Order: sequence, then structure tokens, then C-alpha cells
Amino acid sequence: MRTLTARPVLPMFAFASACLVATVLLTAATASTSGPRFAVPIGVVLAIEGLLAIGVYRIAGPFTPAVWYLQAAVYAMGIALGRARPLPPGWRAAVSWPAFWFLVGTFLALPWTVTGLTLGAAVPFVLAGHTHGGHVGLVSLGLDWTAVRALAGIPDHGAWGQRDNRLYVHRTNGHYGFPLRIGVPAEESVLELVWSAPPVSA
Repeated sequence: MRTLTARPVLPMFAFASACLVATVLLTAATASTSGPRFAVPIGVVLAIEGLLAIGVYRIAGPFTPAVWYLQAAVYAMGIALGRARPLPPGWRAAVSWPAFWFLVGTFLALPWTVTGLTLGAAVPFVLAGHTHGGHVGLVSLGLDWTAVRALAGIPDHGAWGQRDNRLYVHRTNGHYGFPLRIGVPAEESVLELVWSAPPVSA
């Protein structure tokens, strides 16, 4: 079983605080301009996405500055959506497209976000998937190497642990979205759950 560690480059408290403040301000601004009917769903989505982004941030390691940028782009895109005017191509390339893919990615990358959020918490066992074993790797050759883990150091398949917490990431079958899967075979897992009765005191 592999050990999951967190090495954020920049303080996580600052990132979490920035997410909270930005979510509150953007939701309040939407409520004042478009009313609570639009502000409530935007606030809920931003709050959930911000929480998942914090999970990604905790295990992003040297990529934490990129997470800062991408999360800021999400909020900037939220502000721009409230304005009825076309955006220049430069804005779309620097803000809209990165923000969109980061927004989608935080919701899809549940193993990373869950493990990031639960570091230090008492979560005995988590079942996860969605990474498809990193898509590209050398697992078929018997080597425990994948491109995703090599680049980002995140749990993309197999059993992981951190203190008393356990995570199992299923490799799933086939591919999803990005149509490529090389060297990472499909997986059908059988997990045996064993009940351990508490000791009976005399």
C-alpha cells in the first residue's frame, strides 16, 4: 500500500480563506444584480467546487501556484458571465478555458479531492475511481508507474493509506473523455469485507 503525503508550497489556510471570501463576494454580487434566484445555485456550485479545489490543493505539491491561478480564473469567469458583452479571445484563452476545465476537473477528480480533504481526518475507508489508472502507464508490464502519478503524484489506482485512513482507487474499464488508454489494463475488483467484533470484557 502506498502512502499519501501532502506538501503544499503555499499555505493552505490562505487558499481556503481566499476561496471562502471570493465565493461570498461573488454570490452577494450576483444576488444584488440578478436576484437570489440566480445567486443561490451559483453560491452552491462555487462552495462545492471551492471545497473540492481545497482537496486538490492539499495534494498538489509543487503545482499549488497553478491551482491558485486556476481557482482565480474560476471566480473571474463567474464575474464575466454576469456581463452581457463578448469577451476577447485573449481572455478566453487565459481565463475562460482554463477555468472551465479546472471547474470540470475538480468535480470529476474525486479520488484526489477526497483524499486531500480527508488528510488528517478520521476516514477509515474510501472507495474511489474516475482516474482510469492514469490512462497511460506501465502497469501492464508489471511496473507500478503511470503518467498521471509521475506528473502530479496523485492516487490514480490501487490502495493508498495515510495514518489510519485507507483509500482504494479502481482503474475502471475502458476510457472516458480522453480516448486513450495504454499500458493500464481494466480492472474488476473483489473486495472482501471482514467484520472484526470488538473484544468482550470479562
